[in-house]
This record gives sequence, C-alpha cells and structure tokens, in this order.
Amino acid sequence: QALAFTELFENSNASFRTMLMSSNSSDVTEALRFFVRAKHFGLPCAVTGTKKALALMWSNEANIQEEVLRAFIEVFVAEPGTEGKELLPENQIAQNLLDLVREANVSELASIEEALGRLVKKEIIPPDVFSVLWAIASQARGELRASAVLVISMAASADPNIVDSAYRLQNLYDAGLGDHIEENHDWKTARSAACALQRVARAKVDPSSAKYIILDLISERLVAIARGDWCDDANVDDTNAWFCAAEQSINAIFTICPSPEKVSMEILLGHQQVIFGCSDDSSTASTLRLARFFFVLGHIALKLLMYTEVLSSSVRRANAAKTVKKQESASTGVTENSESKEDEGDDAIEAELGLAAQAEAETERKVAEISENEIVGRGIISLFTPMLLRVVANENGTYSSPVLMQSA
Repeated sequence: QALAFTELFENSNASFRTMLMSSNSSDVTEALRFFVRAKHFGLPCAVTGTKKALALMWSNEANIQEEVLRAFIEVFVAEPGTEGKELLPENQIAQNLLDLVREANVSELASIEEALGRLVKKEIIPPDVFSVLWAIASQARGELRASAVLVISMAASADPNIVDSAYRLQNLYDAGLGDHIEENHDWKTARSAACALQRVARAKVDPSSAKYIILDLISERLVAIARGDWCDDANVDDTNAWFCAAEQSINAIFTICPSPEKVSMEILLGHQQVIFGCSDDSSTASTLRLARFFFVLGHIALKLLMYTEVLSSSVRRANAAKTVKKQESASTGVTENSESKEDEGDDAIEAELGLAAQAEAETERKVAEISENEIVGRGIISLFTPMLLRVVANENGTYSSPVLMQSA
C-alpha cells in the first residue's frame, strides 16, 4: 500500500504542474500545497514542481507570490511539517540552494533570484548560510564553486553587504577571479563573480582604503578576462564559454570602476595589440581572437552609450535641484520684501526657468553629439568599421567561421 501511495503521488505530478499555469488562483494554491506535502514524504517531484512554480514570482496577484514564497521556504529552507517555523541546518539550506541553481536555465535563475532576494530582505535566510556558501566557494572546484558564487550574487542583489566589504571582496577575488580560475578557464565561476561585483558601489579613489585597493586588483582581473588573456585560441568551446564571462566582466567594470571609459580603452587596446601586433604575418589574425574582439567592441560601445546617458541624467538632476533652490530663494525674497517688487521677482523666476531649460537642452545636445560622434561616428566603432564590413561581407568565404560571423 505504501508503494501504491507513493506511485499515486508521483503520477499526480504532471496534473499538478499543469494546475500551476491555471488562471484560477485557488488551483495554483492547491498545486503549491501538493508539492509542499510531497516534500514531507521525500518525493522528488516536490523539488521539480516547486522549481517550476517559481515562475509565478512574477504573477500580478500578491497572494500567489506569497504562496510561492511559502512553498519555497517549506521545501528548501524549513524543516518538513513545521510550516516554516523551524529552519533546516545552515549546511542543508546552502546545499538545497546549490542544488536548485545548478541545473536551472536563465529564466529559472531569474525567478530563483527574485524569491531568494525577498527572503533575504525579510531576514528569513540565516546569515550563517552565506558563511557556508563562502567556504564552499573558496574550497570547491568546478560547477560547485560557480554555483556557490552565483547564489551569493543572487542574495547580494537584496543585501549588498553580503559582498560589499573589503574582507568579502578579497574572498570574491580569491574564489571567483584568482589563479584557479585562470589555470582552469573556469568561465562560469568568473561570470558569477562578475555578477556579484555588480552589487557593489562604485569605488571612490582613495589609495589608503582597503576596499579601494582590492577593487583595483579586481579591476585588473576583470580587464584580463575581457581581453581574453586566458583563452585558448585553438579551442572554440573555450571561447564560447568565455563570452558570458566577458559580458558580465565588462558590466562589472562599468559598475565599480571610477573611470570605466579609461578601462574600456585599455581593454580594446589590449585586443588590438594581441591581434595585430604579435604576429609575424600582419595579413592574418586568429579567427577566435577576432571574434572575441568584435564581441567586446560591441558590448563596450553599448555600455558607453548607457554610461553617457547616466552621466547626463546626473547633470540634469543637479541642474534641476539648483534651479529649485534658486526659485525658493527668490520666492523667500519676494515674501520678505514689499509687494511692489512682486513683478520683479516673477520676472527673475521666469528668467531662471528659461536659463534652466536652455542648460538642459545644451546638455542633451552634448550627449547626443558624444553618442553619435565620439562613440559611434568617429570614435571606437568607426575605427574598426572597415574591418567589420569586410568580415560581414565575407568575400570569397574568407570569414566563414560561425563564431566570428555571430560576433561581427
């Protein structure tokens, strides 16, 4: 009878997973509760079903989101049958989270990060869980190390203090960007480390600060990854795995570096030197090196456009705040003075508003000029436009490598 009962539970799995997609919230709730019950009996469908249900974290109904979180806690965080009141040992919670992210696809990872972030904000996940994950990241190898750093990165999206300290940044440097990563071409771990760095505040130039020093060292490693210094030019799979790590490394550079535009130029010049400056035959270049260069060139150009827009927004906010302050001062002056000066005060405010609008228009014009000319027109893209056009045209099938064509 026990075997028949277990088989019945497992056979019901498909039906309940279908119910998760129902437009009826009660169906969704009952399906989630089924998977929680399945966890109590140790059935594998509990984990797979709850993992699928995490997509409902993006539901428009708050009660469904809460039910998903409750199921997440009872399946991965709490002791079975305690309704989330008694938590599993820290080691077991960490292992459950590692198992959860290990085989997840991109959409599932986004849902896991959303759920984990909410639990971290609510302080449901014990801090010691992250101590365990840091230990695993420092000692493990391969997939397990990458998963540990990835879970840490997800939690840091809700609480940056998990990574944003000199001590933890040193741990991240050693575990995610150190010699082990370079020697083993562990691009998954490097990507996870770069994602974690995007939760860190931009470094302030202070040579006496321990945090600034370690971020400077981290930046050097990120540059090495973005340049593809560790890539195997004879291994296509190695370069394919490198793309994601390079993308996130560049994103991290634009997050933590005080002057990301200068670091970007260093990366591009490094690529240029390797491709065109180290070969006896200047008419040939490694296909994989070119593919990596084109990929980095395009992504840096995109990030520079976004960075320019961020800076212009900061200027607009500063100008707006300055204008408001002047308006308040002018209004105060008019109130304190006689009524005969009221018209004069209004004229001053109108003039100030006109100057503010003119300043904002000038800022937008400069931003457009930088975007169109300095970055795209006569800037970094235009320098390599002839080469890009030649590769894309692929005359006589010279550039037939799929990796190269996709990058270009």
